[in-house]
Amino acid sequence: LSYPFLKGNSSYTMVNTIISVDTTKNPWDQETPLHNRWHPDIPSVAAVEEGEIFRVECVDWTGGQIKNDDSSDDIKNVDLSQVHYLSGPIDIKGAEPGDLLKVEILNLGPLDGDEWGFTGTFAKENGGGFLTDHYPCATKVRFLKVRHYYLTLVHLCSRNCN
Repeated sequence: LSYPFLKGNSSYTMVNTIISVDTTKNPWDQETPLHNRWHPDIPSVAAVEEGEIFRVECVDWTGGQIKNDDSSDDIKNVDLSQVHYLSGPIDIKGAEPGDLLKVEILNLGPLDGDEWGFTGTFAKENGGGFLTDHYPCATKVRFLKVRHYYLTLVHLCSRNCN
């Protein structure tokens, strides 16, 4: 079984998805609004009870700008003004500002049908990174067949120095 089920001692329990995303849509077109910074003026998009088990879906940090293909052009040309997308905020009923909250992550994994990930280096002309002097070109590595903490195939895609 896959999400949104949580395995208990001997059975599976349906978990309520409080924030869902559609990876075929842009972050600003999602049914539940996403944001890219924490600020007290951003309203809660969902509320849960203390102790409630729930599921939150998220888009990748670029909002889907990086594609599951062999080209590093998307890494080279990523719009860094449109990044760091976050799901939430989530209101915990009964919690007050200043309360210390304990959050337990029970499961972590990709969305069904979207079991891949990436890493890369940004091109020097697009801001680069802390290793830009050593790696000035855009590169992309795709992780294929990602499932619950495990990578079964890593594919070096391309290097873009143009």
